[in-house]
Amino acid sequence: IHTTRPQLFLSSTLPIAAGLLAGIALLIALCFLFSKPLFYKMASKPFEFAKRTKIAPKENNKTPVFFSAIKKEWLIVLRDSSFVSLIAQLVVIMPLAILFLNGLYKAMAKDFIGIQMTVAFNLLIVMLFCLSANIRIAGAYSKDGFSAYLNKVQPSTYGALLFAKLTVNMAVGLVGILLSTVVYSFFYQPETVNLLLFAVAAYAFFIAHLFWSGELDIMNPQYMQYATFSEQSNNPNENKSTLLTFLISFLVAFAVFLLAMENVTAAWIKVTVFAVLFATFRIFSYFIKIKVYYKEK
Repeated sequence: IHTTRPQLFLSSTLPIAAGLLAGIALLIALCFLFSKPLFYKMASKPFEFAKRTKIAPKENNKTPVFFSAIKKEWLIVLRDSSFVSLIAQLVVIMPLAILFLNGLYKAMAKDFIGIQMTVAFNLLIVMLFCLSANIRIAGAYSKDGFSAYLNKVQPSTYGALLFAKLTVNMAVGLVGILLSTVVYSFFYQPETVNLLLFAVAAYAFFIAHLFWSGELDIMNPQYMQYATFSEQSNNPNENKSTLLTFLISFLVAFAVFLLAMENVTAAWIKVTVFAVLFATFRIFSYFIKIKVYYKEK
């Protein structure tokens, strides 16, 4: 068997190697020759600003000041964890509390007095949850700190700008009360409660307490405290709002129970009318206090 040894070097090896080395040397020389001028040219020409965009210009959509203020407050709240807790409290936990409470009551044998007590307790639970969600409003304006003066320089009335902070609670509270009433409708007994008036009265008291809490903060602002520490562990306005939460909730539930002993329909009409009038008075007082005192504050 004849085998041939591989040859490392042929007659063409030297010219090919010489050509390869010459090509490498040429490329290195070109890099040194053109890299410096190219660098200076790129560094001296702001080509990134000379880019031409094909996007057609659009005019800004002008939003009324009032709706612009509401949009700003919603964007701020949506980026804050407090909105999640508000949704959890009013839209999730409150209907579940009504569900569990009435599931327990359903297993009990009750007479007329017992039934009216369950109605009063349902209203009490709804109002405690709703009104406690308004406690943060008693410090909402003060939390603006040193930026609170911006409400005075914006081209709008004070009432519109300050009212915008209340819209989030108003919307979430409405949804929570409606859901709780729907849940309660699966358990209540006919002619023991008017569900429509139940929801209207609860929401009216909720609105009254909401505007009252906002008024407390406007009349006694804590700007310096929040501007210095960003939070305040003992806000007197929030303490008053908390006290009002318990007083209003227990007094209204007790009044519903006493009035229902005489006539259920008349009791709910009286409570609802009073709630609407009370809410109207608190709204009127809120805007009057802003008009009279806010400018000086």
